Amino acid sequence: MKKKHISKGILKIIYCVVVFFVSLTVFGAVMNRENKDTTMTMSDATLPVVSFQIGGIRYNEMYGYLAERDYTRFREGITPLLEDRTLAYKIDTYGTGIKKINVRVRSISDGRLIEDTQIYDYVQSGQIVTGEITVKDLLEQGKNYSLCLVLTLEDGRETNYYTNIQPCEEYPVKEVLEFVKYFHDGTFDKYVSQQELSSYM
Repeated sequence: MKKKHISKGILKIIYCVVVFFVSLTVFGAVMNRENKDTTMTMSDATLPVVSFQIGGIRYNEMYGYLAERDYTRFREGITPLLEDRTLAYKIDTYGTGIKKINVRVRSISDGRLIEDTQIYDYVQSGQIVTGEITVKDLLEQGKNYSLCLVLTLEDGRETNYYTNIQPCEEYPVKEVLEFVKYFHDGTFDKYVSQQELSSYM
């Protein structure tokens, strides 16, 4: 009687172990089948991407909007405007033809349109367009303004790129960007001392 009781207990344990592993196998197969096609390759950009440059350093990468946006909401990025009021830009077209480039500058405080100018002087080399924007001398030092770069594409669509600009005549922008690039590149360079970088933290 005792042997039968022991053997029933062992059978129950074996049964539970078998059910556990069968359930685990079935569950894993179902989960793997459902997740089989969830990864995909990200497609290339369909609109040009705009950025600014100082001394060969790219900064403030901007992505286009096919409809006009509320320019007062773009507060996260400020593009410094140096003493000569010139901004060097670079456009990655990703194969999209550009027919026309316009620049619009507005006062953020009252929405006044300060400038709406078409840019004619730019250079295209393959899928890269480079040029300069010279903002009119109507801006006040220390105040923020909205700059919208409008690209008219070859299919007639207009894409809008927004940033805030601020006159920074006495601010060492180039030196700051060079340091930021050095610090950024150093975090990925095994030959740069981490102790050296940590001293800036």
